[in-house]
Amino acid sequence: MAHDILLEAGTNEMELLTFELDGIPFGVNVAKIREIIEMPKVINLPQSPHVVEGSFLLRDNVLTLVNLGKHFGLERQAVDFINEEGVEDDGQASQVIIVEFNNVRCGVMVDDVHLIRRISWQQLDAPSAFLANIDAPITGTVNFDEGTVLVLDFETILAEILDIPSPDLPTKVTEKLLGDEKDIRILLADDSSIVRETLTIYLAQAGFTNFKTFNNGGELMGYLESSDEHDQNVCDLVITDIEMPVMDGLYLTRKIKENSRFKHLPVMLLSSLITDDNRNKGIAVGADSQIKKSDGAMIVKEIKRLVGVAQGVA
Repeated sequence: MAHDILLEAGTNEMELLTFELDGIPFGVNVAKIREIIEMPKVINLPQSPHVVEGSFLLRDNVLTLVNLGKHFGLERQAVDFINEEGVEDDGQASQVIIVEFNNVRCGVMVDDVHLIRRISWQQLDAPSAFLANIDAPITGTVNFDEGTVLVLDFETILAEILDIPSPDLPTKVTEKLLGDEKDIRILLADDSSIVRETLTIYLAQAGFTNFKTFNNGGELMGYLESSDEHDQNVCDLVITDIEMPVMDGLYLTRKIKENSRFKHLPVMLLSSLITDDNRNKGIAVGADSQIKKSDGAMIVKEIKRLVGVAQGVA
């Protein structure tokens, strides 16, 4: 049975879907989920990766089915297959989470779906030093009364399994802007040091060199609020990721747009979560632009447009 998934925008909260694999509790941000279904009929795919169980049909769309338990070396989950003769082979059914981000949609098998729990981004703790050292695909941990949930980095996991090209930002500028780009003041919030560094280098090639970067929305908002109250031009543009600890990008955008001093600042959301469904959340909090990280080539053009609009010259 499918489950509708809703989340009010701009509350600095995340809805976390918790599930089990071989008795171990995991979680994933609901913003990456389209729906949850019972195990579909699966057609086996010859020569596919061992953790890919096959493909299945969902409302006229053919999707790949990934066995997450196999990927982590946990107890193998059985699947209902349709063999070459079209005869069903019975197996133990699991539940399937339909995920979508970075222009990819697929099904992920799990043993048992539990609850959708609303948490504050401040409750998300960074991965332990051990998890970080072994490069585990964990974005953080959340502690509940009944135990700790490991929040999975589905982008990294599925990119590895399905050999998906990295959605990283481009490294070479296709269009250099002329004029006073170096004087445009940009504030960037992203919890990934790689994204911050890549984006800074990329935009510097286009002439944008007046940058300040922050690890999360809370740091960026603190910078704005601590600036001289008489300075109405503390920056020209804010670029922010959506998923961040402490303060996410949607809440940051909402706070900026509700502040009489900063509401004129154009805000660009730059995230893997920019899907048709999630785009409405950005609109609701007043974002001026929303770009998928996989559409990085549009960033320079959008900066030019947004700053032009803000300065009344576009």
